[in-house]
Amino acid sequence: TDRFTSILMDVSDPKSSNYGHHLSQKDVYDLSSPSKESIEFVQHWLTNGNAISTEILNNGGFIRARFSVRDAVAFFSKDHPIKFNRYKHQIDAQRKIVRCAEPIFVPAAIHSLVDFVDGVNNFPYLNLKGKSKKISSHDTGVGYSVIPGDSAATVSVRVNGTMYNQVQVNMTQIGSQVLSAAVPNEPLQVLSFPFDGLANYMSLHVVVKAFEITSRQWVIVPSDTVFYVYPSPWITPTVTNSLYFIPPGTRATNPANSQAVAEFDGQYYSPSDLDTFSQLMGVPTPNVTLVGPNDASQPGGESTLDIEWITAIGVGVPTTFWSVKEGFLLVWVIQVSEASNP
Repeated sequence: TDRFTSILMDVSDPKSSNYGHHLSQKDVYDLSSPSKESIEFVQHWLTNGNAISTEILNNGGFIRARFSVRDAVAFFSKDHPIKFNRYKHQIDAQRKIVRCAEPIFVPAAIHSLVDFVDGVNNFPYLNLKGKSKKISSHDTGVGYSVIPGDSAATVSVRVNGTMYNQVQVNMTQIGSQVLSAAVPNEPLQVLSFPFDGLANYMSLHVVVKAFEITSRQWVIVPSDTVFYVYPSPWITPTVTNSLYFIPPGTRATNPANSQAVAEFDGQYYSPSDLDTFSQLMGVPTPNVTLVGPNDASQPGGESTLDIEWITAIGVGVPTTFWSVKEGFLLVWVIQVSEASNP
C-alpha cells in the first residue's frame, strides 16, 4: 500500500519528472499479484469445498467462486456453525438475496493468504429511495406539489372541478398563511397559491383542503412530507466556476486527460437530458463513452447530477459513464482492474 501511495503521489505531482507516467496494467500486476503457489493453494481449498466453479480475476488478486447454499453452509461451518437466510428488497419485493448474518472463519492455513471474503455477509448497494412520487391521494382525487424559492414558496394544486368547487391552502412556518380559490367546473384544474415572507433554510408545513360538492364537506389531502425554503439563484456551472476561480470559457487542452463517473444499482442517465442540460447551461455537448448497462428511459437523480456536473466543469474532457448493474465498489474495482486501458 505504501509503495502504491508513493507512486500515485509521484505521478500526480506536476513538479515530478514522472508526472503523468501512470502505471500500466502489467506494472500494477507485477507489484500486487500474489504468487502462483498462493493462488493455486486458495483455489484448491475452494475446489475441495465443492465449489461449483472458480474464476481467477485481476491476475490472481481475486478468486470468484460459486457454491450451492447447502455446500456453502458446510464449507464455512467446519469450526463455527453458520446458517444462511433469504432477504428481499424492502421496496422491490422481487429482488431477493441469500446472505449469512453471522461472522465466518477461514482455516489458519490460508488465513495469511486471504484479505477478505465478499458476497457472504455483506449486502450489495441498493437504491432505497425508489422512484419519485407526486404527493397525492387516491381517496380524495386531489394532489399538490410545493415549489420553493427565495423566502417564498408556491403550492400547485391539481383538482377535479367536477368533484370540488373550492380549495384552501394553509402554509405554516414561523406564522401561518391561508389562501383559497374557487375551482372552475371542469375535470382537471391546476391552481397556484404563492406564499411570501417565509424564512430561508427552515422547514414548513402545508395543509391542502378541498370542498367536496356532493358531501358539502372539506376534505384534507394527507401528506407527511417536510418542505424547505432556500434562497436563489440556482447553482449553475457559471456560479460554481466563479466560486472555484475557474476562468470563464476554460476548456480541456491535454489530449491525455480523461474523467469518469461510477454508478450503481440501476442509476442510469439520459443522453438527451444531458444534451438539453448542456445547451441550457451554455457548455458544449459532451462526448460520453458508456461502459456497462444503461436504460435512458429510467435516468436516476444521482447519476444524472454526476454526469451533468462532471461534464459541465471538466468541459471537453473525454468522459466515461461506468455503470455497475449489481454490486458496489468492489465489483467496480475488479471491472476497472480487468480493463486493459480503463
